[in-house]
Amino acid sequence: MGYQSDVSYERQPSGVTPLTLLQVPETGGDAAWTTQAAAYDRFGFPQAENAREDGHFVRRDPVKNCHPIVRVHPVTGQKVLFMIPGFTKSIVGLKTEESDAILKLLFTHILQGQDIQARVKWDDRTVALWDSKVTAHTAISDYNTSDDGEGLRQGFRITTLAEIPVGVNGLKSD
Repeated sequence: MGYQSDVSYERQPSGVTPLTLLQVPETGGDAAWTTQAAAYDRFGFPQAENAREDGHFVRRDPVKNCHPIVRVHPVTGQKVLFMIPGFTKSIVGLKTEESDAILKLLFTHILQGQDIQARVKWDDRTVALWDSKVTAHTAISDYNTSDDGEGLRQGFRITTLAEIPVGVNGLKSD
């Protein structure tokens, strides 16, 4: 299971996102969200603290945007981890080995924080709505995907545009 945040690689990532499934498997196929704010609050390793204070940015190729690892929510002021496996490639200004180690540590921290996750079991007319600035989400593939009748999971999602992320040091994504 890997968490993601919609279009987090764009200079101006998504904001509030609603999702409803039009067709769900008979069993399984849930979705889960994790709060990146709680993930930030409970992370206490010295390397992460240095990254917080220095306001290091993350980069993904081929899209050439840099985002802060820790962003500040524009309404609540919460500090939020803002990196996603697969999209976040490195921490600018660090050696490859250091960047890889810190990112692996942070990704594992988010994935294993089950008490900061919420899970939705889809039913008729279920609609999930989340703020992509403070959450990451994943589809849980615990159903039969080989049988189209049983394993089809089809939905409808709208992704809104949000503000350009701002780091704890006040720098915006570029």
